[in-house]
Amino acid sequence: MCNEEELSGKTATLNTPWRGYTRIRLIKKNGYRWLVEICGSGAQLEVCQDELVIEL
Repeated sequence: MCNEEELSGKTATLNTPWRGYTRIRLIKKNGYRWLVEICGSGAQLEVCQDELVIEL
């Protein structure tokens, strides 16, 4: 299993699109939530870990 430092900067996919976007970049883990950046939008938001699929 990867630790959160190794996962920061990786891309992932949202299970449910946010304003039509599904590709995200992981920034920082905070408990069971991730601060992410929406690829193509630049917007940042927090999502629960079970709302995304990390691409390893």
